[in-house]
Amino acid sequence: MIGPIVPVQPWTDEDTLMQKVNDTTSGLGGSVWCADTDRAYRLADMFESGTVWINSFGKPLPQAFFAGRKESGLGGEQGEHGLMSFCNVKVIHHYKGDVGRVVKS
Repeated sequence: MIGPIVPVQPWTDEDTLMQKVNDTTSGLGGSVWCADTDRAYRLADMFESGTVWINSFGKPLPQAFFAGRKESGLGGEQGEHGLMSFCNVKVIHHYKGDVGRVVKS
């Protein structure tokens, strides 16, 4: 099992940075530290991880979904999406002639 990985990478080129960030088998969480908020959001959106913090780390919110990606686990918890993982979803289709519609999901 791989433990927490905390690399700190100074960067200037976004493409090179994101290649390094996403070239890993783990994807639980990460953070972007940047004075430019718009740039930080753009980079956070490109992370291949379940959680990304901007200018902070490790302050999960109970109402926010928490899950990993890649080899950092399956499923998730907390928030509305986490609650749905405990539910059984059923979709009912109703076809009338050539027209179909989802009645309930």
